[in-house]
Amino acid sequence: MFASVIWAALLTDFGMTFGSPLFAAQAADFHMTVAAVGNSASGALFLQGVGGVFAVPLVQRYGRLPVLFWSQFLCALMVTLAAISPNYASFTAFRTLQGFVNTSPQVVSLSFIHDMFFFHVGDRHSCAYGSHAAESVFME
Repeated sequence: MFASVIWAALLTDFGMTFGSPLFAAQAADFHMTVAAVGNSASGALFLQGVGGVFAVPLVQRYGRLPVLFWSQFLCALMVTLAAISPNYASFTAFRTLQGFVNTSPQVVSLSFIHDMFFFHVGDRHSCAYGSHAAESVFME
């Protein structure tokens, strides 16, 4: 369980930044400049914070596992729809929605760690979680 929570938290930020090296290829596909195509990431990164705020009440109401499952399912759906989108507007919309639904693993993970481990072991696991969440942005 700990490995799956760590993996989901690692992929949250990585999922938002993995498309950055492809901006040049996307610019050619969408007939835009590279700087204009780069704007697709800003809405997604902004909505990661907003999605985290919405994830907390959903976790309190429905539980951790359903929120984690459905957020990851919706994220996979948004990634697939962004990959097959025919134009830049739909690509940006799906990337932005991906940012909104993909942030719950980072919000929920510390609760999982707190529930799974005793206090003297949980701090070590919290550090492992924090290092994976922090390094995910730099894994491009």
